[in-house]
Amino acid sequence: MDPLKEYRDKIDAIDQEILQAFLKRLTIVQKIVEVKKERGLPIFDEKREREVIKKRMELLPSSENFELVEKLFYTKESINKEGYIVLKDLYERIFEKIFGGKSRITQFYYSFRIR
Repeated sequence: MDPLKEYRDKIDAIDQEILQAFLKRLTIVQKIVEVKKERGLPIFDEKREREVIKKRMELLPSSENFELVEKLFYTKESINKEGYIVLKDLYERIFEKIFGGKSRITQFYYSFRIR
């Protein structure tokens, strides 16, 4: 097998795993948002966000990719704050292409928006 194709296939498989984990995470985030709404709590907590990112960064085995990983987590939090507006359609199309059906992203998006 061509090494380039082999590496690309591995990246494709990892991307699919990332997407599945992200969609699973969306489901859990939706539940957290529902509980916060029921309790009258603010949806976003910047102090907790910083604590969570700090804990995630401590999981890195080395500082080799520290800045990239840190940027990933801050980007993820930024996406949360934007209510997935920009990426909703993209993720919907990716989900349809990979899994052959509609996802719950659209439903999640509308329930997640802060009213």
